[in-house]
Amino acid sequence: MAMRALRNAASGGFGKFILFGFLVLAAGGLVMMDVGGFFRGGVTKSDVARVGRDSVGLIEFDRNLRQTLRRIGLSPEDAYKMGYVSELLNNEIKSRLITKAADDTGLLISRAHVSNHIHTLIEPLIQGGQNPQDVLDQLLRAQGISEGQMIESVRRDTAKNLMAGAIATGFGVPSPFMAQDLLAFREEKRTVQYILLPESDIKDIAPPSDDQLMQLYEATRESYAISEMYDFQLVTVKTDTLKDTLQIGEDTLRQAYDENIDLYTHPERRTLEQAIVETEEGAKAIAAKVKAGKTSLKDAVQDITSNFNGYIEAQSFEKGGVLDSIREPVFEASAGDILGPLESPLGWHVIIVSKTESAHTQPFEEVKNKIRDELVESKLLDEQYNLANTVDDLLAGGASLEDVAQQVDVEITPLSTMNGFGQSPDGKDALKAYADDRAAFLDTGLTLEEGQTSPIFETKSGSFVALHLQKQTPKSYTPFEEVKTAIEKRWMADQRRAENTARVKALLEELRTGTRSFKDAAKSEGKALATLTDISRADTPKAPLTPAGLAALFEAQPDEPLSIPLKDGVAIARVLDVHLPESIAPQTEEARKDAENLDKALVKSTRTEALALYLESKRAQYGVRVNAALLERSYGAGPESY
Repeated sequence: MAMRALRNAASGGFGKFILFGFLVLAAGGLVMMDVGGFFRGGVTKSDVARVGRDSVGLIEFDRNLRQTLRRIGLSPEDAYKMGYVSELLNNEIKSRLITKAADDTGLLISRAHVSNHIHTLIEPLIQGGQNPQDVLDQLLRAQGISEGQMIESVRRDTAKNLMAGAIATGFGVPSPFMAQDLLAFREEKRTVQYILLPESDIKDIAPPSDDQLMQLYEATRESYAISEMYDFQLVTVKTDTLKDTLQIGEDTLRQAYDENIDLYTHPERRTLEQAIVETEEGAKAIAAKVKAGKTSLKDAVQDITSNFNGYIEAQSFEKGGVLDSIREPVFEASAGDILGPLESPLGWHVIIVSKTESAHTQPFEEVKNKIRDELVESKLLDEQYNLANTVDDLLAGGASLEDVAQQVDVEITPLSTMNGFGQSPDGKDALKAYADDRAAFLDTGLTLEEGQTSPIFETKSGSFVALHLQKQTPKSYTPFEEVKTAIEKRWMADQRRAENTARVKALLEELRTGTRSFKDAAKSEGKALATLTDISRADTPKAPLTPAGLAALFEAQPDEPLSIPLKDGVAIARVLDVHLPESIAPQTEEARKDAENLDKALVKSTRTEALALYLESKRAQYGVRVNAALLERSYGAGPESY
């Protein structure tokens, strides 16, 4: 059981969290830096970035990028268009900047702190009397790193977090007047007049020629791309009946008991409820109250010291866990005894001995079934690995899946056709039934060539499986004739939009120069002047107004003509009236909570900005170079993308 937990942890999510989670800076408080601020040049052809003398290589960055994108079902090309590639690279750069700053500051983390942190991380993996060091050693071997590397990783990560936290929290709380001004800003109301100019007004658009449509198809070809698709077979080694074949004899059980007798030998223990105070007089007063039987130890501490700080709830101790100065009277006492005052380096103790346990060894018959379960579990795991290795050996020797199935009990299950992100041709999740192992399936399967089978690997549920790539369909494009009608609609819509934009531009010029009034402009277009009264920033815009249009109206100056985007066109608008509330004191409980949340957001924003400014200064100090050309070649849509 312990071995399974360890192996699962080493190969599954939790073990990876233990060994790699602390390597990633918790960047929740870091804001995105402007990609436009990157320096160009000064980077080798194979590096996507440099931070001082440290390089971020393309191979390492690409591997981490693709693993991240597979989890969210996004292609590198789409991620590049949306700015995610730059964002992920920025996070890596920020992490390295903080690391270098912490190193330069001389921030040192004690070995004791690192040791305690590592113990906390591996504690959930420790089972039934295992030595923590043994668990750690096996975990390190499974991941292929040394204890020294792990210690250094934890130390550096802790230093980074301390550095970032110190910078972010070193700034004062924003003025309450700022929060009031922001509340007033948010509650601002405006009255707006507008002329609606939809694209549907544009009627006489000449239809495009086939040459024009083909040019548009070629220019937007990636929009009609059909991703490379994969047909996998899942090979599952059947181990269901193994447990029934395992027999553990009485002699084997007795031998395991004798060899591990220390696990079943328990030293003398005492369960102690304590009070520790600074003075002997205080301890005497507490003891007197408890011995009089009128109050509990906890209440006595409260009565004498006016707080509960000196009270410690009942805990069980071995002899070695009790301070030298009080050990002898504690272990000579009987259950129910009240001891004290007793002096130790911590202060003056009053102790209630709640329970005594004599040293004892659990008899064989008491633990026999537990030993049998553990031995069966361990042997079962070994047999499972042996069976998995047999399948691996057969495949490595050139055996087909059919040959393997004749010699070993395996189940072969075809998976749904999918792209490199686990999506089926109709956009559904092809790996929905294997959600826990999604990343492992994709990482393993995408390394295969057509007709190749992967080595056996263990899933998070403990199954032993392999992936066989049955068929790989190259990336292709929907033929022009199949999308010609859609392209024609797109071309016509583009032409309407262009003509409508020109119409709006001409009207705006006349309004701004005073050649026409709003009323005349509306009349010339056969439109009515419409009015929106008392709209606010917090409003959910109603059609035809859009969020972008609402934002533009609150950026505009009064009486200044402007165009605002609508769902299917444009409107020409002007602000007639602006109203800012003079008093924004919260009148309701909901409003008060809203104000409190705004205060918290301001504090967080200030600290985030402080850290961003600090990182910008370090950016200039160390020098940051980004290979924009390499990013474009690697992830920009085009024939060179991969």
